[in-house]
Amino acid sequence: ITKKHCLFSSPMLGSAAFVAKTAIRTGVGLINFVASKEVLEDLIVLVPQATGVIENNFSSISSSWKAVVIGPGLGTNNPELLNDVLALSVPTVIDADGLNILAENPSFLANLHECCVLTPHPKEYERLNELVKAKTPEEFAQKIDCVLVLKGSETIITNGQENYSIQGHNPVLATGGTGDVLAGIIGGLLAQYAANEIPIYECAKLAVEIHAKAADKWRSEHGSGGLIVDELIEYIPTVMDDLRSN
Repeated sequence: ITKKHCLFSSPMLGSAAFVAKTAIRTGVGLINFVASKEVLEDLIVLVPQATGVIENNFSSISSSWKAVVIGPGLGTNNPELLNDVLALSVPTVIDADGLNILAENPSFLANLHECCVLTPHPKEYERLNELVKAKTPEEFAQKIDCVLVLKGSETIITNGQENYSIQGHNPVLATGGTGDVLAGIIGGLLAQYAANEIPIYECAKLAVEIHAKAADKWRSEHGSGGLIVDELIEYIPTVMDDLRSN
């Protein structure tokens, strides 16, 4: 597989590593980290399959990127990086600190585009909706012209016209880092399939289903506590094969 996928990171290495490992497990063939030189060296140790580029030089290779995940581990000290990514107009997952940057910089909302997927948990959604002022998640997605994945005990996926939800009360998904896994699944699917006429909304729906089923498999074998996020990531290929065969 030669599809490409890119991650942005900062010294919070774990989140970016989880996203990268997850994208690889969805079938992505090449990962690019974008970070400072010092951080890149540590990230490549964590994910040796990946390559890296210094954050000020990413424009030199970005023309080959099929999708971007921005936010996990990013920090909020360089908000213009988000605008630089949005200007690429490729499928983009905005999670974690990417959402925090949006909430702190209202003017950035105007630069969102239909290829963006926002993945807030309820508190992040609440902060963003103070700016958007939508009455429902569907209206929120309409107003910002993006796909919304609102995470929670009922995860809602909407593009403003279509809506889908997955009920989930699996306690293992309360473990820190499982949100990074979801961002990685979405990004991985976008990198491989968004250019092949599978709508971004459908990729987001499928990613949420894969995430939930992987957690259910882990719980059925191990119980309701003690999840290590790397273990959840390892279930993704099996779940994807199961879905292909059904």
